[in-house]
Amino acid sequence: SLQKTVENIKMFKGNFILQTMFLKGVVDGKIIDCTSAEHCRKWIELVEELSPREVMMYTLDRETPAQGLQKVTVEQMRSIAEPLMEKGIKVQIRG
Repeated sequence: SLQKTVENIKMFKGNFILQTMFLKGVVDGKIIDCTSAEHCRKWIELVEELSPREVMMYTLDRETPAQGLQKVTVEQMRSIAEPLMEKGIKVQIRG
């Protein structure tokens, strides 16, 4: 479960790099949007809770087997990361 995974990651006490892929689109009729306000709010809360030494944000780099997925722009990811960077969390963004 996600809760168990979070608890296990906490055992690293911040000594890890958190990698997160951002994308959006429709898969099997379900809307996926990692840039939605609700998704980003929860992600930021989780990053703050885990307190990694660094966060790496990226998006799709090539075609995926699942049709309908789209890249997220660097600008969108930068906007999402801004609250973390303001708190001094190191963030790398790759598009």
